[in-house]
Order: sequence, then C-alpha cells, then structure tokens
Amino acid sequence: MKRSLIILFFIIIVFSLCTFVCVAESEPTVAKSYGEIGDGVTAELFSDGELVIRLSDNAADSSSGRMNDFKRSTAPFSQDKDLITSVSISSGVTYIGNYAFYGLNLLPSFTVDKSVTEIGTGIFTNCKITDFHYTGTVKEWCSLSFTAKNSNPIASSENFYIDGKNAKNLVITDDVTEIGKYAFYGYDALESLTVSNSVRV
Repeated sequence: MKRSLIILFFIIIVFSLCTFVCVAESEPTVAKSYGEIGDGVTAELFSDGELVIRLSDNAADSSSGRMNDFKRSTAPFSQDKDLITSVSISSGVTYIGNYAFYGLNLLPSFTVDKSVTEIGTGIFTNCKITDFHYTGTVKEWCSLSFTAKNSNPIASSENFYIDGKNAKNLVITDDVTEIGKYAFYGYDALESLTVSNSVRV
C-alpha cells in the first residue's frame, strides 16, 4: 500500500512538471524589441509572429501615446515582414504614424484598440489584411480621423470586425450624428448599410 502511494505521488509530480514545461513552452516570448517608436510608445515582436504596439512600461502620465511618423525608407517593421503574422495596437496608443506598417505585404490579422483616434497616411500601402478588428463601437469608428484615403485599413481588408462583429451588414445607429471623412472608403465587402436619419455625412 505504501509503495503504491509513493508510485502514485511520483506519477503526479512528473505529470505536473510536464504540464508546467508544456505551458511554459507554449507561451510566446519577445523575439525582438524595437524600442521607443513614439511618445511613450514601444513595439515588440513575439515568437509567435505577433507585433504588439503598446505604451511602454516607463511611459509618463503625460505621454500622448502617439506613434512617430515615418517615411517609406524608414518604415520600422518592413525588414521583418516575413516574420510578422499579426499586428495589435494596444490600449493607450492614440495615433498610428505615417507609413508605420509600410512593407508588410500580407497580414492575416490586424487589431486596433478604440483608444486610437487618428490614423496617418500611407500606413497600409500595398498591404493585404485578412481580418481587421476594431475594438470600439460603430460610433467610435465613425469619429476616427483618417489623414488620407490610404489611411483606412478596411480598404485593404477582406473582413472587417467592429467590437467582435462582422461589419458586412452595417447599421449606423441613432447615437451617430456624423460619419467622418474616409470612414468607409474602399470597403468593398459591405453588403448592406442602414443609416439613421440623425447622421450627417
């Protein structure tokens, strides 16, 4: 009996260690850090291919959360285009800089947090996005400021999701009074659109 308990205890310990190792191995790690790319904004590429743009750990309370503007020749992530499979703009980032993602030709997933209020020009030039996700509401999307036509990611996306819902059949509700310039520019996947009488375009 005592020997059986010892064997059982040993099996439990081994199983626990294996589970811990498997979980640890499955957790993505930071493969590359790009440092500061804006006012309190940093970028990290993880081992699973996800590029995360977020507020840096030491960002001051007064940080604007605005990314820097770039040129085509200085786009910060283009050299890693074959490693990046998804992009996430995290909470606290307020502006996506000009040409920030220039050179990333194919992205299965791109997520923008509702904290973003402005998107610069040339960001998605020659970029093909499979699934674009915006974490805010339709009203918040309609109030976004797009610098130019090529600022809007949905023109480069096969699928567009607002707050987790596919926006192919879009309803602009009564709480929306104005649709910003270029808000739905190039959205070829749109199947139906219902607009409230309260909306001013």
